[in-house]
Amino acid sequence: MATAIPQTEDAVNNVLEACRDAEYGFATAADAIRHNENLKKELMEYSRERSHFVAELAAAMQENGWTPRQHGSASGLIHRGWLKLMKIRPDGNERAVLSACASGEESAVQAYAEAAAPLPTRLADLIATQYPVVKLTHSRIRNLRDAAEGM
Repeated sequence: MATAIPQTEDAVNNVLEACRDAEYGFATAADAIRHNENLKKELMEYSRERSHFVAELAAAMQENGWTPRQHGSASGLIHRGWLKLMKIRPDGNERAVLSACASGEESAVQAYAEAAAPLPTRLADLIATQYPVVKLTHSRIRNLRDAAEGM
């Protein structure tokens, strides 16, 4: 029974990391897009949204005496590195950038699903509010990626 709280704190920290990864990942992706200003703006909006999610989650964790992790995940770092490489390519392959974003969002959806355990009220409310937004963003990014076929 004593392990339930650390596992729950760990699950919320995984969500926090996924949001931080998405914040930086979407900003990196926007930077890699060259010829589509609307897509750049949309990706930056997702980055700002995730920054807000990080701040909310971290504050709620601290209110419960939990320690929020101060970094993203190793896999998020790898994704961002790959996106930075895409920026170097002169063709600005939108589909490849969106594929990387979709993969990152899949990780975020999974982290939120795994944090569905009983949580303190404020954290439970945040997870319940943010999770549908993350799923909707994941769906939107997949649709954009599929529409970019051949670009």
